[in-house]
Amino acid sequence: MRLHAEGASGLVTRSFALELWPAILIVAFHQVWSGPAAVLTLYGHLLLLKITLSMLQPAIGLRSLSMAETKGNRGFQAAGVVLCALSALCVATTWGGW
Repeated sequence: MRLHAEGASGLVTRSFALELWPAILIVAFHQVWSGPAAVLTLYGHLLLLKITLSMLQPAIGLRSLSMAETKGNRGFQAAGVVLCALSALCVATTWGGW
């Protein structure tokens, strides 16, 4: 909330610009809409939607960034577990023959 009070919209642009590149790569090169691989495609589209909304409405992006302060390490740990599960699914679909 402190970031929102200071009006740090440049911070939103910088933070979400780093997430923009993986989202663009997934959306551009991974259009698989069937089977377990569709989870990665859906993740890329949702990430791109989040970034687009945050860039167009910096208040939304600031609210998203301020959640790191309120949730603390638990939020980062939960996100890490979800991303590890997503990467395990990607490995399983690539080399598991799904």
